[in-house]
Amino acid sequence: MDNIHKNDENGTPITINQYYKKYKPGDKVHCNRFNGPLTDDVHYPKTHWRAYVNFAGSDCQLAITSSNPVGKLCALDYTSSPWCNGSGGPAACSKVIGHSTKYHRH
Repeated sequence: MDNIHKNDENGTPITINQYYKKYKPGDKVHCNRFNGPLTDDVHYPKTHWRAYVNFAGSDCQLAITSSNPVGKLCALDYTSSPWCNGSGGPAACSKVIGHSTKYHRH
């Protein structure tokens, strides 16, 4: 599959791997929803069974369940009006919990 080309919140061009691509620590991502402790480092569609395993303990889950009210916006990424891919910017949920916005494992 080809890569997706987008701009980050500052207008800087970034390349985002599509589904089923394996990420390495330090890669730019639009959302760290697949970096939990049992991750295989692959970005799956949200409907894929493995996406649930990779989500558990991820930055996205940690932000949604945090006491930070902004973290609740991360749940929007599971609707038709995403936050990390929209107004929040790339890896916005990672920012909420003070983690790197680049790919990293837990």
